[in-house]
Amino acid sequence: MSCTSPVTDPEITHPILLPCLEIADVARRSTQIIMTDKVTGQKHYTAPIRHLLSALNELRRRDRETFRFLKDTKGEVEQEKIAVDRQSLSLQNLYYEQGYLKGEIKNCCEFPSIYTCIPLIPEEEYLISHPQDCELSPHQLMISRLNHEISERERLDKHRKELAQKRASLIQENKQRKEELERLDKQLQAFIESAGPIEKVFEKY
Repeated sequence: MSCTSPVTDPEITHPILLPCLEIADVARRSTQIIMTDKVTGQKHYTAPIRHLLSALNELRRRDRETFRFLKDTKGEVEQEKIAVDRQSLSLQNLYYEQGYLKGEIKNCCEFPSIYTCIPLIPEEEYLISHPQDCELSPHQLMISRLNHEISERERLDKHRKELAQKRASLIQENKQRKEELERLDKQLQAFIESAGPIEKVFEKY
């Protein structure tokens, strides 16, 4: 790179730093002019010195701005880091909840449901009496069979209650007849006992 080439750095691309390179290049060129004039004995370096001082002042101002920018950026980065950490923690919690829910779903799928203990009529027999359910999915078919079992049990329970009511009525009727027969038996026994003297009178003849 020649001494008159502008100052460049491929690693510096931020907009706030690029003007600093240009100002530094002005300061470098002004310094070169001043040094050249001193070597050659010329005394026309007042303007270059003024440019150099102006460039240095501008660099100091830019340095303060850059420092404030870096400080603010560092604060923003810290805030973003906190937000990312919070999001990472939330994501980990979601993964934990997902794993927990998957485990619960697996346990529910493997848990022996009460319907497996209910003695249902065989599926083939059920489909013979309910051919409209042949196209149902296994889940819907099981629900239909359970509903059928409920209705059948309700019907049988109603019939059982009716029979129990008839039985209670017959027991009550038999009890009343038994009491009536016992009463008639007592009356008959009393009649026989009261007819004893009359029988003795007839025996004399």
